[in-house]
Amino acid sequence: MSQNSNVHLIRDFLKLRSLSNTKRYPLYKTVNTESVSVHSYNVTVFGVLLYNDLKDYFIANNINFDYAKFLELLLFHDVGEIFTSDIDYDFKTFLKQNSNYRELESIFISYCMKEFSPGLFPTNVENAIQEKSDNSIEASLVSFIDMIDVVFYSFTEVFTFNNFSLLEVLLKSIAIAKSRFEQNPILQQSNLLKYLFHELDSVLAETNLLESTQSN
Repeated sequence: MSQNSNVHLIRDFLKLRSLSNTKRYPLYKTVNTESVSVHSYNVTVFGVLLYNDLKDYFIANNINFDYAKFLELLLFHDVGEIFTSDIDYDFKTFLKQNSNYRELESIFISYCMKEFSPGLFPTNVENAIQEKSDNSIEASLVSFIDMIDVVFYSFTEVFTFNNFSLLEVLLKSIAIAKSRFEQNPILQQSNLLKYLFHELDSVLAETNLLESTQSN
């Protein structure tokens, strides 16, 4: 590898490292400030735990699961936020209702990728950054885990730090995660997720919030 290539790789790393200073939930007053890097780490850790929980199911049913691709998607799914910062979920949903959203996003991501060394990211990672669903098991699990981490973060804010400004985020993220769980037969094989949703329902029922999640 040439010295020039090494210089470019260091620059790539510094760009990626800037996610350590990119705050999530910028529209909310949070107690425990979280960066995009911390989120990506947490998503990856939970992904490893979920994979270990489902591994025997994959083997028993001859499901070809690409673990390396899965880890790459987990680690780099929010790389685009180097350039955009964290975008609020509701606002992003609103943008997607614009018929030109995908075209504009594609142009923007192509520009972003040119800021990195050619070939630095595998194609599947570029697709994840652009939120292109390739309908793979790996991509669907990453999307689900991304939402689960919103549940964990907002739950901690509400019940550990009494930050009820994120209560709506918590209830909405639980409703979305449960809906995806119920519609995905692979996720339904996870004892880890069954336990998680059972415990969430118990806590919400004790605090009279369970009805709110069901109505969402």
